[in-house]
Amino acid sequence: MIALVIILFLAVAGLSYFVWNLLRKVERYEEDIQLKDEFIIKFKSMIEESNEKMQKLDEKGAFESEDETGFIFKGLRDIAFGINSYFQNYTSTEEETPTTKK
Repeated sequence: MIALVIILFLAVAGLSYFVWNLLRKVERYEEDIQLKDEFIIKFKSMIEESNEKMQKLDEKGAFESEDETGFIFKGLRDIAFGINSYFQNYTSTEEETPTTKK
């Protein structure tokens, strides 16, 4: 009887440590995801501001039609489009599976 209690105690202690360790890792990953999302949001706003300023500078479209400058315009638009589509997919996925915070 005592051996069974000791075995069960060791099993509970081992499983408790296992669960605690996994919980710690999940919390670390959640923090990492939040930091990366904040970075992407800041990066997105920087690209949008840059794109708006470049379009204001180039009202006639002269720079955009040039090869080198047009490449930069197109690259910024592609980056902004990619980030916007990421956030649209991320937001729609997040709305489907709501999470609770502590």
